[in-house]
Amino acid sequence: MTESLCLLYQPGQTAQLISLDAVSDHVSRADCFLWLELDGDATGAIDKLGEELGLHELALEDAYTTHQRPKLEEYSSHVFISVKTAELWEQRVHFGEMHFFVGTNFIACIRHGRGLDLRRALDRMQAMAGNGTHQTGSALALYLL
Repeated sequence: MTESLCLLYQPGQTAQLISLDAVSDHVSRADCFLWLELDGDATGAIDKLGEELGLHELALEDAYTTHQRPKLEEYSSHVFISVKTAELWEQRVHFGEMHFFVGTNFIACIRHGRGLDLRRALDRMQAMAGNGTHQTGSALALYLL
């Protein structure tokens, strides 16, 4: 995974790559949905994510560190979810951790260590958005993950 992936979904358009700096330009728009992925080692990007999305300070603090217990915490504008991951790779089990921020029109994932490949969920979301029969959104993205 690259340091960050920021996708913007708008009605009637294919998803477009945007910069992390542009997230705040779209997050308050009801007609947009943002899919964000960050590497847990990218501290500067996590700081910028918190700034762009207005994430709660305590949730951001949890997102920086590994060894969080699995949990779901609600804040006024978003939910923070911490999960453990396990992947079988070359006959060994590799453990990791993923943290999600879920808001009205965004989902952001921070991956620590080896984690689940989100490509399948992202591909399914793009297919559903592209066929015009489904809306994109936080509930759909979380379900697909």
